[in-house]
Amino acid sequence: MTLEGMLRALRAFCCEVRGALAPPADAGGLAAEAERLQTGLRRNYSLLMGQRRDIERLLRRLGRTEKCVADLTCRVATLVQIGDRQEAYRAALELDRLRQTAAEERSRLGLRQQEHAEQVAALRHLEQRRDRIEACLQALRLRASLPTPTDGYRWA
Repeated sequence: MTLEGMLRALRAFCCEVRGALAPPADAGGLAAEAERLQTGLRRNYSLLMGQRRDIERLLRRLGRTEKCVADLTCRVATLVQIGDRQEAYRAALELDRLRQTAAEERSRLGLRQQEHAEQVAALRHLEQRRDRIEACLQALRLRASLPTPTDGYRWA
């Protein structure tokens, strides 16, 4: 049995013990909580997909900007070599503007990637909470399906 399997079994046992001590009416509250978490997970998955699309869009835009920076750098060098100082100056100003734009896009991309990582961590946390609650519900259902001493069975 893997460590994860052992942890799952231990959680189920703890939920079973808690279920034995808690009134059966608690199952309704747990089911409502599981449904609420599932709704939150769906909403957060949608947000995560939107963030991913934004990151991909920023990456494409940054790639285009950096290609323009490389092309314009070559153009400025060529203009300087042929002696067209006025056009080289205009191209250099444009190059500075593009470099500034690329820096801003890199900064924006870093922020979006950090937000995405935080959203992934939040989703994992919600999934773990939902899984624990579902394990507790399963233990409560199992407990409810077991015969009790008052069902006419003889317990040894």
